[in-house]
Amino acid sequence: MNKIRISIISLVLFIATSSLSMAQDTLRVLAIGNSFSQDAVEQNLYEIAAEDGKVFVIGNMYIGGCSLERHINNALTDKRDYDYRKIVSGVKREFKRTTLDEALRDEKWDVVSLQQVSGKSGMPASYEPYLEDLVNYVRSYVPDARLVWHQTWAYAEASVHPDFNYYDNDREKMYACIVNASRLACEKYGFGIIPCGTAIQNLRGTDDGENCTRDGYHLNHSVGRYTAALTWYAALTGRSILGISYRPAILSERRASLARKAAQAAVESPYAVSDLGLRSRPAGDQMGISVLPDLTAEIKDADGKVISPKLRSIRAWDSSRRPSIIKSLTEKNFGTAAERGEVNAEILSVDVKALGGAATCKQIRVLYNEKGNRYLTLLLYTPNSKDKAPVFLGLNRDGNETVTADTKVLRADRNELSRYGVHRTGTRGEAAGEWQLEELIARGYGLATFCADDAAPDFDNSGVLGLKPLFDKKLTWGCYAQWAWALSKAMDYLVSDEDVDASRVALVGSGKHSVSALWAGATDERFALVGAVGMQSWRDMVPEQIQHRFITPAVYCKAQCSSCISSGLVVPEAEYKLFSLIAPRALYVSAYDNAAWLGTNVTEAARVYRLWGPKTPAKIKFSKKENKDTGAEDWNALMDFADRWMPAPRK
Repeated sequence: MNKIRISIISLVLFIATSSLSMAQDTLRVLAIGNSFSQDAVEQNLYEIAAEDGKVFVIGNMYIGGCSLERHINNALTDKRDYDYRKIVSGVKREFKRTTLDEALRDEKWDVVSLQQVSGKSGMPASYEPYLEDLVNYVRSYVPDARLVWHQTWAYAEASVHPDFNYYDNDREKMYACIVNASRLACEKYGFGIIPCGTAIQNLRGTDDGENCTRDGYHLNHSVGRYTAALTWYAALTGRSILGISYRPAILSERRASLARKAAQAAVESPYAVSDLGLRSRPAGDQMGISVLPDLTAEIKDADGKVISPKLRSIRAWDSSRRPSIIKSLTEKNFGTAAERGEVNAEILSVDVKALGGAATCKQIRVLYNEKGNRYLTLLLYTPNSKDKAPVFLGLNRDGNETVTADTKVLRADRNELSRYGVHRTGTRGEAAGEWQLEELIARGYGLATFCADDAAPDFDNSGVLGLKPLFDKKLTWGCYAQWAWALSKAMDYLVSDEDVDASRVALVGSGKHSVSALWAGATDERFALVGAVGMQSWRDMVPEQIQHRFITPAVYCKAQCSSCISSGLVVPEAEYKLFSLIAPRALYVSAYDNAAWLGTNVTEAARVYRLWGPKTPAKIKFSKKENKDTGAEDWNALMDFADRWMPAPRK
């Protein structure tokens, strides 16, 4: 109780002192919402107003996923259920365990916004009787305040939000339902409209495409949130935002301009999408927004003749389009790899009582060539159970000994490996948190891993290190392709191991290694699932320039990459093609907040997944990753996904 009193006293003092510096021309705005109001008002709105000479006091009553029903129930029971975020003089403070009436009495609010939880925002029947009761409750505290309705946005096409099913996983249908429901609410209660849903839909008609959410439903921290804040400001003030110069530091001026136009058009026409005529990216705009071609669309030659019809069947994808994409990526991105040949492996050690008896640990030398002078050292843990185990396979950075504190794991022979350009050393168990071995075993999964440097170092621009000297020197493969080749080489062994369920081997790659996992999964269909964890871009640039994403061209095929760098060209559009090539197998993708560009890639890949039919559950998932390091949260999410999409075979 004392903590609550102290919090309330702090709130009062903060308000009192801050109010002294306020100009008379102040607009006090309170949002009763959830994470969607957080996306809209807690960043950029104050700064936009300040540039235009306005002073905003902004409050947001936040509960993640809060519905109208929960809001009114909280109000009637005085439940301390809210995080009250308040921005005064540009400073945001947060007050935990706040009631709705405390927030309503906190200021003489000029504007109060209401909204439905996003998944039900297009369902008018879900509004009542809760909205009517909430309106009456709010007006009893702030009778002079202007009530407005926050129109939320439709989910991205590839969103995996469970509520998307209400709208048949159709973005356009969801938007139409939201428009209808918001119009009815505004007409019934006399609300003003803040048309964020239409603004975002307008934005999706520009070169920004789907690149405005970070996880398929929440807005990203750059263009998405900026567009929402612009919409709020224009709707609340009636002022044009086309001349606003403020923009977040991570947002380019071109993208900011698109956001302003999308928001202004929405305020002028809140219930219909406006064609802004901004779909085509101007020539030479290398840092603009990429519009990715539909991989299922018809293909025409230079004269406009159809050389490949629109894909409508799995057979057409498998027989024609998929092989052509692999060929293109091989030539332009990854380079030609060597044939793998026969599997040749040597068991170095077996420990059937590893991890306190919970697992069996094997260490295997998988040879690259007949001479036996080059190899990868595969570390394999499988749970001690009667059944063969599904296994995650991935590359580690600094040696098998870093994956676990198990003292029986062999240290890499650095003197031997130095011949191949290895320049890193690791200490035993230092990367154990990145692999969560014990948790994997406890949940019934095995782990197979080897050091990426066993195949190739990622700093080699000379072409003399890695696997290249072992095979035809004319091969163009870069580091990604060599890593992918080695992963398939490890799979060659795993299919023969009596403790491994070869039908349930999943690839996992983190950061840079995620691309090699995707390429391995694309070229080797034996892998049942691919997990690309923590993909990222450079400063939210879409598409990225190669020199921004990679220090050296070694990861791609050298000739193509060097050409791109010298000419300033963007990274060849590879990711969404890689995602598509995994279909219909399970694909899990996660990205940092600054990698919202992947939303576009996932969306386009989803078109290919849909070839397997509307009744086939989607096997592609895109999620936000909060931090740089891979850890327990990432693995638990990946294993949850695998539990569903890589299940045990029926007996």
